[in-house]
Amino acid sequence: MADQLVVVITGAGRGIGNALTRAYVARPNCTVVGSIRDDTAQGVAELKASPKGEGSRLLLVKIESSLPTDATAAVEEMEAAGINHIDILIPNAGISPALEPIETVDLAVVASTFQVNALGPLSLYQACHKLLTKSTNVKFVPITSAAGTIGGME
Repeated sequence: MADQLVVVITGAGRGIGNALTRAYVARPNCTVVGSIRDDTAQGVAELKASPKGEGSRLLLVKIESSLPTDATAAVEEMEAAGINHIDILIPNAGISPALEPIETVDLAVVASTFQVNALGPLSLYQACHKLLTKSTNVKFVPITSAAGTIGGME
């Protein structure tokens, strides 16, 4: 496992996360942990069937980014599968609700969005920290959008 590149990508079921997961698992000697919410989704079936590079493997774990306990459970599953370090952590999962005027936006929607998009990557990092410290070349690559920045509001 020490010579394996270990990459963890959230939101692997579709979109950017799915494409990143496929790209990494197609490389040789790469262990990719992809997080999904629904293992019956079409993108997940295609992901499981995607080509794998020599010596590479794919482990799918459940992480619902709104639940901090899911990241901890996923790390336990990784360790049980023999993963002893993480080289690249890519928190990609996120939600984008419809834009609403500030005077009428539902506070529960704002709180849920903040939980997933801001606290989700934080809880993922905290859960993975022990395995990240065992890498000799760690990278943390959060995926976000301009809408998630103060500068994007100008």
